[in-house]
Amino acid sequence: MKGRCVFINKAGAEMLGYSADEVLGRNMHYLMHHSYANNDLMPVCQCQIFRAFQENKGCRVDNEVLWRRDGSCFHAEYASYPIFEEQAVVGAVVTFTDITERVEAQNIRAAAQVELERRVAERTAQLQKAHDRMRRLSAHLTTVREEERTRIAREMHDDLGAKLTAFDLELKALSYRCANDEKLTLRIESMLDLAQGAMESLRRILSDLRPGVLDHLGLWAAVEHLLGEFSQRTNVVSSLDIAPALEHVRLSKAPRLPCTEFCKKR
Repeated sequence: MKGRCVFINKAGAEMLGYSADEVLGRNMHYLMHHSYANNDLMPVCQCQIFRAFQENKGCRVDNEVLWRRDGSCFHAEYASYPIFEEQAVVGAVVTFTDITERVEAQNIRAAAQVELERRVAERTAQLQKAHDRMRRLSAHLTTVREEERTRIAREMHDDLGAKLTAFDLELKALSYRCANDEKLTLRIESMLDLAQGAMESLRRILSDLRPGVLDHLGLWAAVEHLLGEFSQRTNVVSSLDIAPALEHVRLSKAPRLPCTEFCKKR
């Protein structure tokens, strides 16, 4: 058995560019299966079509090419199975089909998949960049807002606070000098109450703008201070329970105020 063709139908011969008579008697490996798709020669020992009768092994292959008379090749799916007579191999029956369109469709799908993955990766990267920009902008706005609130709180404390304190002291001094005038003393005491109320309102506003304990004692002390104020206003007993893993956490200035604002809203 030397791999010569003893029968081929018209469709098979025309697929290779021959007539059936031109194929009969010719070695089929050297006729249509002599090279790989990259034009490297394929040794007969690696020809899976011939293995059917050389090693009694049938096969089905769909990742190789067959060659035409004009030197062009096409993607093919072929099967080769041995023919037995009285338990002896006397040849092989080979069927093959042109699957060029299928392979091209697979290549198009693969290319489309690669392009889709590229676009998804590109879009994901763009979204990540946008997210990073928004995060940086948010952090910047938080810092600017905190700095502005700190500045306003400081100016109110230094200016308005000082004036209210001076006003309170002047009223107390006036009250002392007018102690013998009961009617005037009552008016001064009323004004002192208003001054004390204004100072208390100022302290509350300053605490809302920027709790002093936040800068001096840290976040957890500020949260505990807020809970204390909440309990005083509502007569609701509250307590702060800090997880052991968070007890020694120290935040930079930027996140502190947003954390206390969050606690207020809750």
